[in-house]
Amino acid sequence: ALVSAPGGKYKVFIVDEVHMLTKDAFNALLKVLEEPPSGVVFILATTEPHKILATVLSRVQRFDFKRLTPSQILGKLKQMSKAEHVMIASEGLNAIAVSSDGALRDAEVALSKVFASNDNKKEISSDDVYATLGLIPANYYSEFLGYLALNDKNRAIDFVSRIYSGGIDTEQFTTGFVEYLRKILIHTINPAVLVSVGEELPDNDIKLISAYSGSLTQQQLIRMLNAIVLAKEGMKSSPISRLPLELAILELTA
Repeated sequence: ALVSAPGGKYKVFIVDEVHMLTKDAFNALLKVLEEPPSGVVFILATTEPHKILATVLSRVQRFDFKRLTPSQILGKLKQMSKAEHVMIASEGLNAIAVSSDGALRDAEVALSKVFASNDNKKEISSDDVYATLGLIPANYYSEFLGYLALNDKNRAIDFVSRIYSGGIDTEQFTTGFVEYLRKILIHTINPAVLVSVGEELPDNDIKLISAYSGSLTQQQLIRMLNAIVLAKEGMKSSPISRLPLELAILELTA
């Protein structure tokens, strides 16, 4: 840092995951920040700013980056697909955008995996995307919710058995279903909230809510969420991974 930049105006140091520095490293960094050399810029990147020493935070400018919306990420994924001259089903691209949780880099890495695993294909289906990335098709969640809304314990239990036999991780499915229920609950309260963050529900899910409006009340959705969240927690200690979810089904359809 004390040596001038050889060809440019500034020498830039990027410290990624700066919160992982040891105490001694933080102290050394602090000494440099207290009397920074001219022509030097430090960029400290972290996903956990609360772990940074207050003495360091007081000597830097802070810029908080927000998560991108699924629609923003989807636009970038479409550009990448076009550049590679590959047609990917819109459902598959949307699944990547949603699963990346606002992180464009994660979405780009996922799409690159899809390209690599389907190297000779000019058209990639949503099933190809799901298989490559281990994602769960969105219609699985709506199908399962339909059984719960109808109090159909037999078909709900059979559904869990089918996805388990098909190689889908039960805990992963339960986590996704919790998020799915959360979106539906928020939609029943105020759809504009989901729209504002790019999480609006597809038309099929909105039709599902209307079809089961009598059984998918806010109170019933809250009851479902509580039961499924408890089931997910129970999976950590259960000797049979799908048992807590099956018990939740019996409770909700009693």
